[in-house]
Amino acid sequence: MLNTRFLLASLLTVSTAYAQLTGHVGPTSTTAAKRAKICNVLDYGGTIGSSDIGPAILNTFTSCVKGNYATLYLPAGSYSMATWVTLNGASNWAFQMDGVITRTSTTGGHMIIIQNANDFEMYSSNSAGAIQGNGYQCRNAGPRLLRVVTSTNFSVHDLIFVDSPEFHVIVQAGSNGELYNLAIRGTNLGGSDGIDIS
Repeated sequence: MLNTRFLLASLLTVSTAYAQLTGHVGPTSTTAAKRAKICNVLDYGGTIGSSDIGPAILNTFTSCVKGNYATLYLPAGSYSMATWVTLNGASNWAFQMDGVITRTSTTGGHMIIIQNANDFEMYSSNSAGAIQGNGYQCRNAGPRLLRVVTSTNFSVHDLIFVDSPEFHVIVQAGSNGELYNLAIRGTNLGGSDGIDIS
């Protein structure tokens, strides 16, 4: 009987060790390295209280971030967003979202898509960066809040996602990514997952 228990305990220990994460996940360069160049949305057409911060986010990304070692910075404040953005193809960059973005359009899709990023980080330095989805206005018909697609060595952390019309955060076909310290509050209905890994 004692040998059987020892064998069973040994097998459970081996299977647990086998399932542990190995190797590095998340960004490969430091946040400080990515802050070598700060790209503030207020310098690229954005204003605090904006009725649509989407175009300024895209303009900041295309004009300033693409390249190496830059941070797209959304300062503390309130912003509305009606134009969805796809931030595609940059490496060694961060999105520091310290303000609150509120969805104002009922268009479907995804408010912010991060696509084909390598060594990417999205975070709030003041733990107040948030996206308010106002999902009650267009439940299961409006946009998802954030989608990270085919990206590697990435991290999304210290952000707040509230009441998405559909899924809040989606990770699709990426590798070496991590999500942590996220506050997600949605409805208790189907189709409003906090995090969807596909």
